[in-house]
Amino acid sequence: MKYINSLSFVNIFGRYGALCLLMGLMACKTSGNLRNTPQTTREAAPTEEIKTVSNPVIQAPNSDELERELALTRGRLDEVETLRAQEKEVYETKIAELEKLNAELIAQRAAAPSAKSSFEQNAPSKKDGFKLLWDQAIAQSRKNNFKAAEALFNEIIKQYPTKDGTSWAIIGLAFSKYSLEDFKGAALNFNEILDKYPKHKRRSLASFGLGVSFAMMKQNKDAKLFFEDAISIAPRSAHGQLAKDILAKKKKLPTNLFATFPAWYK
Repeated sequence: MKYINSLSFVNIFGRYGALCLLMGLMACKTSGNLRNTPQTTREAAPTEEIKTVSNPVIQAPNSDELERELALTRGRLDEVETLRAQEKEVYETKIAELEKLNAELIAQRAAAPSAKSSFEQNAPSKKDGFKLLWDQAIAQSRKNNFKAAEALFNEIIKQYPTKDGTSWAIIGLAFSKYSLEDFKGAALNFNEILDKYPKHKRRSLASFGLGVSFAMMKQNKDAKLFFEDAISIAPRSAHGQLAKDILAKKKKLPTNLFATFPAWYK
């Protein structure tokens, strides 16, 4: 009985040992397979993840976003153009001021007596001073520098109020103001010729100047009266004929009297 039991124990232990041995071999094989597995499989997921981050999907903006961006860009462009226009106006105003100042300085230099005795022989006489100012005023008017011409004609009138040529400077001053669109100021100067110099050689031209000045101010009845006066005094003159054409609506009102009548002072 003891023998049988001992044999049974051996048989049982042997089977159990064989089973353990078999399970150990299987575990070793599985572990070996895991060690021999390529590493690329484990690294595949991170690689795909990096690609996903480095290549995002770009979505095109919709129509509303494009319209808002377009409106914003146009608004900025308008702001830039407005600033440029403002800067241009500032520079033009500055240039006009400098031209006027320069003309005044020229007039002062022409009229100023020599400060040193060494210059006394070269100092202009009153006659030469008048001519110098006159020539400069005519030169500026031909260059369409009406502000400078206005300042020079004013200086002539101021320095030589009783000289015969002063009446011509008054006409030049009226021409300058008209070309600068100071039609009221021009009308006052033209009227000064009619009042102070009724027998002036260019009396009819002064009447014409009053006519165009009133016409520019839309005072058509007064304009017609002075146009007719100019025609009655000098019907064959250039300004008399132009007055006829303006009344007949064949020609427009001139904007630059210096250019329209280049020989006005001759």
